[in-house]
Amino acid sequence: MHQPTLFQDRVNLAFTYLLLSACMFLGACSHFEHHDHGLAATNENSASNPVLEKPLTINLNGNNKWLMDAHTRSVTTEMMSRFSALDLTQQNQESLAHLGEQLSQDLDNLIQGCTMKGAAHNALHEFLMSYMPALENLKTTGSIHSAKHVQHLLAEFTQYFE
Repeated sequence: MHQPTLFQDRVNLAFTYLLLSACMFLGACSHFEHHDHGLAATNENSASNPVLEKPLTINLNGNNKWLMDAHTRSVTTEMMSRFSALDLTQQNQESLAHLGEQLSQDLDNLIQGCTMKGAAHNALHEFLMSYMPALENLKTTGSIHSAKHVQHLLAEFTQYFE
């Protein structure tokens, strides 16, 4: 099987960001499926890639957090509970990759049922621009580093959304 090069990884990541941006501006949450956009598998060395660990730069809603719709709140609560139920340091690579698969299915569910609109919807997409590559990295590497990164992003999510 052909392994993607670092250049191909970056091209695919840039393409994914472009598609996310288009989705954000068009407001087409329910028509967006993150796994169909060709994000290439990343290797363990890319887990420390600064592009994948882009810090969140989401503006608040004035001085307030963005309000989620009930569906988004339910799914993100499920995602966070997957981490609270695990001691990441006791997990092997296979179980962490499986966690990534479960979270990916949760994300598919979130996207399909999203009814958020306007600025709150755009803020959610800003989060997804960091979360989706991190989640893909977890699925493909199963590394503790990638799991902690996804966990960190979900914790940061709560600073911007309620």
